Amino acid sequence: MKNSNKALRGYTKLYLMKHKILLFVISVCIFSSCEEKQEHKNESSMQDQSTEQNLVNDTMHIKIYVDAAGKITADAKEINLTNLDTVLRQLAKKGGGVWYSRDNAAKEPPKESMQVMDLIVKYSLPVKFYTDKDFQNVYIPH
Repeated sequence: MKNSNKALRGYTKLYLMKHKILLFVISVCIFSSCEEKQEHKNESSMQDQSTEQNLVNDTMHIKIYVDAAGKITADAKEINLTNLDTVLRQLAKKGGGVWYSRDNAAKEPPKESMQVMDLIVKYSLPVKFYTDKDFQNVYIPH
């Protein structure tokens, strides 16, 4: 009886050891799979953010500047609101964006500035704000 009990205990220990190893291997596989999925998700998320940022940084953007007198320029060429509406509609279809700046942002904006913003909103275009006429200084809210 003692020999059969020893054999049974030995078999049980071996059986439990196999299951522990199997559980360990399964846990490692699941953990590795989760890490790979998380890395893929992080890469995908970074690509999505990069794509959104490049939408405005890319060549598919228009630089709109409104001076203190209300004169509107698009890519350094004077433009009226009707033509700007057409340009922004086309830009929206292409998935482009707007770089926007106006003269003396600390003062009350001219009405044309608000009309330009209305057009940008109308076409749900992404906007990157600048503080200068040359579009060198990105506006960072405090």
